[in-house]
Amino acid sequence: MKREIHYHWRVCELMARAGMKNSRDLVGPLRDQGITLSESQIYRIVGQEPDQVAFKVLVALAAINIGGSSDRSRLVACRCLILSCFV
Repeated sequence: MKREIHYHWRVCELMARAGMKNSRDLVGPLRDQGITLSESQIYRIVGQEPDQVAFKVLVALAAINIGGSSDRSRLVACRCLILSCFV
């Protein structure tokens, strides 16, 4: 029996909390974290619920939006980016 994973992608909400108004605001901060994506790729990450995301991108988004630099704060931030429940 297959289990379905349901989640809510919260990048837009966390961007708003950080004062970011559009997806282009993420280009520089992602590059600072070592992630190089095109503006269209970032737009899709922000505007759509992705089927899959590279773990490095997830951690970089967490560090940008939550502002934590410790391992623990990044883990908490990753949990905040995605709310998961298994059915």
